[in-house]
Amino acid sequence: MRELAPLTVPQNECFVLHCTNLAVNRMALRIKMPRGTLKVKTYRELRTRERDRRVPVLKMGSVYFIWWSDKQKRG
Repeated sequence: MRELAPLTVPQNECFVLHCTNLAVNRMALRIKMPRGTLKVKTYRELRTRERDRRVPVLKMGSVYFIWWSDKQKRG
């Protein structure tokens, strides 16, 4: 399995994903990555597969991070 290169941030700089308005705006954030898509959603926006944890899901506060692999079946 090929290992992905780590994210590098210059010294004394900060890399922050700020999602405080996510619940108010009701829109998912999708980040296309080399082997799939990282989605950031609120509970209301989750699909059934995501709620049932049939795809990798991480909950932090009221925000859910979902990983959809390119190799996964979408149906």
